[in-house]
Amino acid sequence: MACWGLDEDGQSTPPDGQFASVGVGFQHNCGLRLDHTVTCWGLDEDGQSTPPDGQFASVSVGFQHNCGLRLDHTVTCWGLDDYGQASPPLGEQLASVSVGFQHSCGLRLDNTVTCLSSPPEGQFKSVSVGAFHSCGVKTDGTVSCWGSDEFGQATPPREQRQFTSVSTGWEHACGLTRKGFVVCWGEDWHGQASPPGGKFTSVSAESNHTCGVRTDGTVSCWGSNEYGQATPPEGKFTSVSAGLLHTCGMKTDATATCWGNNQLGQATPPVGLFEAVSAGAGHSCGVTVDGAVVCWGEDGHPATMAPSGQFVSVSVGEEHSCGVKADRKVACWGFEGHGTAIPLKGEFSSVSAGSDLTCGVRPDGTVSCWD
Repeated sequence: MACWGLDEDGQSTPPDGQFASVGVGFQHNCGLRLDHTVTCWGLDEDGQSTPPDGQFASVSVGFQHNCGLRLDHTVTCWGLDDYGQASPPLGEQLASVSVGFQHSCGLRLDNTVTCLSSPPEGQFKSVSVGAFHSCGVKTDGTVSCWGSDEFGQATPPREQRQFTSVSTGWEHACGLTRKGFVVCWGEDWHGQASPPGGKFTSVSAESNHTCGVRTDGTVSCWGSNEYGQATPPEGKFTSVSAGLLHTCGMKTDATATCWGNNQLGQATPPVGLFEAVSAGAGHSCGVTVDGAVVCWGEDGHPATMAPSGQFVSVSVGEEHSCGVKADRKVACWGFEGHGTAIPLKGEFSSVSAGSDLTCGVRPDGTVSCWD
């Protein structure tokens, strides 16, 4: 084995011995030895250069994580797992595996492709995309989550099995049970995962705060309130959407109102009647009663430049937005750095835009995601 170039972390100083193949990552490398064991060297800050024991048929090296295909066609990964990229599906048998920057994909034995941190199989009624994880309500009322689980945000409580909706924040998630109570899980540093008592009709989670509409139509919020995003105005609401540092809600008279940080105008909705509203990071969007999408905040940013046409729903992410049109096609606009604003083809019943990921539920109940 011979390596050359930058050797700051020892990545260009391979160990002795014979290798069958080698993979080059970010400041570290891994090689498959003739006895089918894997050896890695270089930067090991996230455990990316500490492979597990056992024999492998191949190894794929990424940015800060790696995956290896074992002799029985199962996959083992190690290293950074903040997006679930190092958490392969249990029992999945693959013919090959390939590791990217923050995700991994494998070729199944039937020649279909599966990606780690992709949605599980099954039929869903709804899906919600957060910053580092996603959750969905299945047709049987259970919640399934995928992606980063560093704070338990992708592990819904087992004692609660029946949900009507779920909403994901940055590192926590909240679901509405069939009995109308809010249950949250994940990181709770600001109290965003500690809902108040009482019954609700909807819930919306974001970075460090969460809001819900109670059965009497009032809104309650909990968690961080640095900018007043968790201090809703009085009045009756039909829905609420928690953004990064602001919140927007739909009142019973079909007007939209927002509160919290308004540095970019994201909490100043236009005058008019709306069917739905969605709050993001620096902008917000709403579907008007005539089916058009109107956005406000971050003047001049592509994320506020909604396309024309008839829409039935809209979802605002960090720097992009997506909506389901009347013909069930999805349209997205805004930042396209990771392909988040380039939707998949086909029909969708709903769509959810996150930070670097977008997911939608198709008419047959399956979930498709793109980044």
